[in-house]
Amino acid sequence: MRIIKSILVSALLLCGCVQILAQCKDRNCGLIIRGRVTDLKIEKEKESVYFDIKLALEFKNEGKEPIILFKPEFKGRYWSGGIYLKATERGESICSFEAWQSLAGSRSKYRKLGEKLDVANPPSKYTKILMPNETWDLEDETGIGVILERPPKIDGFEIDDGFGRCKSWKEIQSFPAKMWLETSYQLNPWNVGYYKPNLIEKLKERWKTFGNVLAENDEDDIFESFRITSEPIPIDFSEVRKKLLK
Repeated sequence: MRIIKSILVSALLLCGCVQILAQCKDRNCGLIIRGRVTDLKIEKEKESVYFDIKLALEFKNEGKEPIILFKPEFKGRYWSGGIYLKATERGESICSFEAWQSLAGSRSKYRKLGEKLDVANPPSKYTKILMPNETWDLEDETGIGVILERPPKIDGFEIDDGFGRCKSWKEIQSFPAKMWLETSYQLNPWNVGYYKPNLIEKLKERWKTFGNVLAENDEDDIFESFRITSEPIPIDFSEVRKKLLK
């Protein structure tokens, strides 16, 4: 009987029916986000201008093992907490804005979500297993607001106009119309950790035969977040510049 069991186990391992994944040493486990601008509109006010940007995103697993992602909470979109505009692909910053989630939302909603995630296998309703070389297409809508012209300094100090980390639209005119945009996303359900501490870390261990759960390695972070920034996305302000000149 022992010989038969040994033969069966060996056969399972040879045919690949038993999958045992090593924990990914790379923080992203091969996850890459690329994108393209699908629409760019402007809303001009008396002293500022807002750019409404629509993006088509491609999440791709360029690693060797499956990645387990939690599906977006916000109408099919992940929380975009960081927006960065640069003059060149790796160059000077034109504008940067960050606004990450705080403890908010319905307690019952996140408690229920935690319960639905706290299961033996990754639930398909709330998770997406991204296989090696697989891509997942998502959409996003974000924006950038800048002041039209920065007010003069008073006694050598700049006035806080609410756009301190962004150059004014007048200053931006000196840069090429074609620039680069990066967006940062929070991929894990942020508030679940508050109601179910260390849940993501538990799922990371529990689901490792299905793939790698992405989480920050911070023991003090009860929320177990995972933030990732897209690769630079080309964005062309040529048309909106013409509209602003009218």
